[in-house]
Amino acid sequence: MYYYVYDEFVQGPKFEKELAQIETRLTDLGISGKAARLALFRDATEFIRDELKHGVKTVVAVGNDVTLRKCIDAVGDADIAVGIIPMGKELNTIAKLLGVPTGLPACDVLSARILEKVDLGVINGLRFMHSVKADFVRPFKIDCGDYHIGTVYNGSFELRNLVFPDKELPPSDPTDGMLELVLELH
Repeated sequence: MYYYVYDEFVQGPKFEKELAQIETRLTDLGISGKAARLALFRDATEFIRDELKHGVKTVVAVGNDVTLRKCIDAVGDADIAVGIIPMGKELNTIAKLLGVPTGLPACDVLSARILEKVDLGVINGLRFMHSVKADFVRPFKIDCGDYHIGTVYNGSFELRNLVFPDKELPPSDPTDGMLELVLELH
């Protein structure tokens, strides 16, 4: 069973026609399902966890990277599929990296049901699929389970998982069970 989570920004008049086309296409493809509409006081976690108890096997974020992250956090460690129907022109980096087109064409990608297990990172209890980058000042320490990395220099770090190819760094593999840590010291 599919469960679609519509972000608040796609519920306005700007996306009304496109959402109607998407819902029709999902029905035509035989992958329609229940839907939740996020709002200021309506959190994805509560909706998704309730539906997981009722047998949902696929959660689809209808929105952007932010919507997808909310869904991934809500799913937690449950062994289910998570997909995306990207909407709008901003913050769709993950969909681009995965080769998922924006809007209506994403329905056909979703219906192909090609599943790939992708690693997730966790920082302070929040999951991420793409990458996290931050500047730091000395002293700096990263704890990764049994491993501890520290430096006495200022710099920046990036935890990479699913990223665009970089000429200066080796490609990351989002299915190898590891994240790449890139330190840049100043």
